[in-house]
Amino acid sequence: MNSALRVRTAIAITALAGVILLISCQSKETCEGCNDGSLHPPLGLSFSVPSGDVSYFNLFGHGLVDTIRRDGWMVMAAEVSINQDRVAVADGGNNRIAVMRLPDFLEITSSGIGGEPMDIDMDVSNQHVYVITRNGSLWRYNVATGVYDTLELALFPRRFAMRPPDRLEAWIVSEGEFELQIVSLQQFRKTDSLVFPSSPTDVQFSPDGARAYIGFKGDTGSVIVYQTSNREQIAQHQTGIGPFELAVSPDGRFLAASDSVRGSVHFWDTITDECWNVPVGGSAGRVRFARWQPRCFVLSQMQNAILGISMSPDGPVTTDTIYVAPYAREIALWENVQ
Repeated sequence: MNSALRVRTAIAITALAGVILLISCQSKETCEGCNDGSLHPPLGLSFSVPSGDVSYFNLFGHGLVDTIRRDGWMVMAAEVSINQDRVAVADGGNNRIAVMRLPDFLEITSSGIGGEPMDIDMDVSNQHVYVITRNGSLWRYNVATGVYDTLELALFPRRFAMRPPDRLEAWIVSEGEFELQIVSLQQFRKTDSLVFPSSPTDVQFSPDGARAYIGFKGDTGSVIVYQTSNREQIAQHQTGIGPFELAVSPDGRFLAASDSVRGSVHFWDTITDECWNVPVGGSAGRVRFARWQPRCFVLSQMQNAILGISMSPDGPVTTDTIYVAPYAREIALWENVQ
């Protein structure tokens, strides 16, 4: 090969390499931060305010996976759909709700509402989103039509849960009037209520819907267990000063109650009646049990962290600490397990 040919060949190879590098860089720039499909369940999501950051963390203990930003969204409550393809979110900064697609958190639908949203969930068909607002209303939003129905509640509702297995009944606890209200979601009307001597903070159900667990804060903080068929109290369990958020394991065996005052989570084995307190290093927030293994995740707001806690034969053990975007207010689990 003569020298001129060698020069031309070298130039061509260099140009080709440059084109390949340019395509590679353009592809990388396009995909970074916008999620190219590399996010796959099982993952957890934490929502930070006021930044709008959504942090994805690995549920197998491998730390933070990715963080995306949705400017203007201050998510105070979130719930992943039953079929695990979307998440309903309540924006407390702008009094609006939305349904976002997973994993890229792109908006499917959104709407403003008349009050500060406190909690949110969806029915099994993803047809309706339900949200409670601090001014004392239950809102039912039709995802397809964008039409709302509203129902007046007691003041300052804080949390609600949809009774399994059909999720056609909602139990709503209100801090303002120390009341539980039961709503038929088919008829969209109140069917019963209970009034308490202290302020309820959360309500959760056993997996079969036969029992309801209601948390109460204060010096005599406790969880009271009710038979859902007749609304009768069947047990009471002392949990600490501030049982704030409740969660029940998928098999119904363990109840978790976060104590926001003491910065710990109280676990109760409902079969053996054993109990444990697990410190989480700061204000304890939302608790979520995984469906694929005996494990839960707890939001430690002061640490800007999610703690993974495994339910071992000897009791709960903290196995992971995952640091997420600052000022996280809510977590949800995206597991894609039917």
